[in-house]
Amino acid sequence: MRTESDIRRQVERELTFTPFEVRIRDDVPMQGVSPGQNPDMVISLTFDGARRDFSVETKSVSGMKNLRLAIMQAKAVAYANQPLLPMVVMPYLRPEALDELIAQKTSGIDLCGNGVVYIPNVWFAYRTGAKNRYPSSAPIKSPFRGEQSIVARALLSGATF
Repeated sequence: MRTESDIRRQVERELTFTPFEVRIRDDVPMQGVSPGQNPDMVISLTFDGARRDFSVETKSVSGMKNLRLAIMQAKAVAYANQPLLPMVVMPYLRPEALDELIAQKTSGIDLCGNGVVYIPNVWFAYRTGAKNRYPSSAPIKSPFRGEQSIVARALLSGATF
C-alpha cells in the first residue's frame, strides 16, 4: 500500500506533463493557513516563459471519493495562499475524473501521464489514454451482497433450469 509520502517521492523523481516544465518548489512561504492545512507540496508549471504555482494535494489511492476530497482540500489551501492554484496528484485519473476536475476548475495530474491543467482563460491542457500502472489490489467487500450476488442467487433458487 502506497502512502502519500511515497507519492511525493515518486512525483519528485518522475512527474512529467509535457509541454510543461514541472518543478517542485520548497521556497514558497505559506500564509494564513494553520499547520495542519499546508499543501502536500507546491509545484510550478512553466510553459512558453510563463510560470504558475500550484498548491498540490496528493492522495495515495485513486477513486472519485478521494478525488472530491482532494479537490476540496487543494482549493481551500490555494484560496488561503493566493496566487497559488489548486492541483491534485493521484496514482491514476480516469477520463471521468479529469472531467470532474474541469468542472471544479482544478488541475490534476496522475503518475501514469494523464491529467488536466486548467486555468480559466489562460491554460488548458488535457491528456488521457495512458494505462493505469497502479491498479487497486484491495479485496472486494461483501461479494455476496447487492448486485454482485445476483447470478449466485439465481443458480441457488432453482433445482433445474
